[in-house]
Amino acid sequence: MLPGLVSGFELQTNATDYLAVVMDVLYSQKGAKWAYSDYQSFVRRHFIEVPILIKFIIPNPSVVKPFVNTGHYVAFTFLSRDVYKVDNEDVHEETVSEYMSRVDFGLCFGGGIDILLDKIAFSVGMKYGPGFISVDDDHDDAIKNSVLSFIVGFSWAY
Repeated sequence: MLPGLVSGFELQTNATDYLAVVMDVLYSQKGAKWAYSDYQSFVRRHFIEVPILIKFIIPNPSVVKPFVNTGHYVAFTFLSRDVYKVDNEDVHEETVSEYMSRVDFGLCFGGGIDILLDKIAFSVGMKYGPGFISVDDDHDDAIKNSVLSFIVGFSWAY
């Protein structure tokens, strides 16, 4: 597992005070690291990801609103790079997009808190997204994405 950046926008439509539909459009980096006896390989993939989630807002009379969410995501790869290192120095870097699947699909679930301040909300949360599709088209072994995201954000009411 490699740490990566996730950034984007979210649209939340409240069905009730306790239930909402959330759709994100995200730039997401996913990757993996393999260590062998004589070298290391790092694969970094860049995605546009669209999760669609059901958000359950836990009733709470204060300005702190805990929530849990669940749903699916679809992600589209636009770049995959592989870097080989020997003795922690880059030896070889290549684009490997043609060997990787272009689409990823999986579950997404998590939770967090929204802190409501007048017309602005501050959010802190976490999401986990296990993938369903093998990312490597060239091998029989199923290699699937699995992503843990920590989220900090803000929103405003219109």
